[in-house]
Amino acid sequence: MAICLFGNSYFKTLAANRLDAIRLYPLNQGISLALSCFISSFFFGEKIKPRLILGISIAFSGLLIINLL
Repeated sequence: MAICLFGNSYFKTLAANRLDAIRLYPLNQGISLALSCFISSFFFGEKIKPRLILGISIAFSGLLIINLL
């Protein structure tokens, strides 16, 4: 877990060289939302249903709209 946390911080720092904070934040939050869905599917056996994908897409779109407008 510590290695993943270090990797997250490291790659976020690298991304900050190319993206400004207003674009980096929703991208980071949206990707972490999607990854947590896939991790729960892998470790806990939850099914990835179309309704779940739709919900993640709506949440990610909302993050983009709030932070980019």
